Amino acid sequence: MNPLWKQLAHAYRQEEALYLQVLDLANRQEQAMEAEPCPAAVLGLCDKAEKLMAEIAVIEDALAGTKKQWEGLREDPEGELRQVLTAIECVIGQITAIQESVQRRLLEQMQRHRQAMDDARASINAGRASRLYDPERGNVA
Repeated sequence: MNPLWKQLAHAYRQEEALYLQVLDLANRQEQAMEAEPCPAAVLGLCDKAEKLMAEIAVIEDALAGTKKQWEGLREDPEGELRQVLTAIECVIGQITAIQESVQRRLLEQMQRHRQAMDDARASINAGRASRLYDPERGNVA
C-alpha cells in the first residue's frame, strides 16, 4: 500500500485538476464581462463551477479517513504533498481574485441598469404630469 502522503498527494492532484477547470471558468466569466457584460453567461459558468466544486467535495469526503491517519504521522518526505497543496492554494487565490472582479462588474452593471430604470420611470412620470397639468391651456386634471 502507498504511504498515506502519496495517497493524499494523488487525491490532491485530482483536486488541483478540478480547481484548474474552475479557474478556466472564472477566466471565461471575466471575459464575458469584458466584452459585453452578460450576467446570464456568467451565471451559466457559475453552475458549471459549482458542479466542479461538488466533485472536489466528494474527493475531500473520501479523504477524511486518510487525512485523519496522516495527521498522526505528518510525513511528506519528498515534499510532494506540500507542493500540490501550495499549487492548489495559488489557484484558489487566482479564482478568488477573478470572482471578486466579476462580482464588482456585475454589481456595477446592476447599478447602471437600476439608474436607467429610475431615469426612465422619472421621464414617464414627468410626461404624465405634463399631460395632466398644462398651465398654458389651463388644463388641470
